[in-house]
Amino acid sequence: MGSWIFKDGCHYECTHWWHDSEDNDYQITAVWQFERGYDIPDSWHLQDVEFDLGSARVLANKHADEILSGCRNGGNIWCWVESQGPDEIDLKEVDYS
Repeated sequence: MGSWIFKDGCHYECTHWWHDSEDNDYQITAVWQFERGYDIPDSWHLQDVEFDLGSARVLANKHADEILSGCRNGGNIWCWVESQGPDEIDLKEVDYS
């Protein structure tokens, strides 16, 4: 998908699927900011990684704490999501209204 459809400076969200060491799947929502490069390649900057707190309550405390801490900036899940980049097909503009 061409980057021309994304607005410079706008935030977009998409879903990532993270797997723990026990092969459990977790739905993670990431918020990305698009930066148009013009003379250089366009880039995406990870702004936020979220794990649904409702899902966290269902998990055993150990797993929920591990996932929530991993979603913080610099955590293992944050770093994994950042290395994957956004799924440009799944991206939706964030509506902050």
